[in-house]
Amino acid sequence: MSRVLVIPAAGLGSRLGTALPKLLVPVAGVPMIDRLARLYQGYVVRIVLIAHPSFAAQLRRHVEHWPVPVDVAVQERPTGMLDAILVAGEAVRSSSSDEVWITWCDQVAVHPATIRRLALALADHRQAALALPTVEGEAPYVHFARNHEGRITDVLHRREGDAMPGRGRATWASSR
Repeated sequence: MSRVLVIPAAGLGSRLGTALPKLLVPVAGVPMIDRLARLYQGYVVRIVLIAHPSFAAQLRRHVEHWPVPVDVAVQERPTGMLDAILVAGEAVRSSSSDEVWITWCDQVAVHPATIRRLALALADHRQAALALPTVEGEAPYVHFARNHEGRITDVLHRREGDAMPGRGRATWASSR
């Protein structure tokens, strides 16, 4: 199985109060992006990082000796997460990978067992067009509404003013 990992990481880190780009901010002494590379090592054959133009060159230097090939694609203007993911399109197509995985640069606390389960689930369900690991929790920021078959029928967003359930299932389960 050949997988490419896309990491939208164009955040400047301004809300973290640092001069470092968000993905280079250390967590327990290790830059977030290095934690992700270690977490997905063995599961992906290539990584595509989406960077802000102001730190793309710095990021290329940071990853030049990683054990997997890394493409750094630049998101020229901050026009949203979908646009950031689409910036990876050319690198993804040229990779000839069978699967594309996406994770945000600050999702460094994903448990390794979750990644193993995702790989196994996709291996057992080759026809799946999308696998989206979710977590259930109180006061979700984003909630995936589902029908009786478990299929996603709507995506609710707290920041958009949608009426949110007290407990929900989402990719990020906290509004804090």
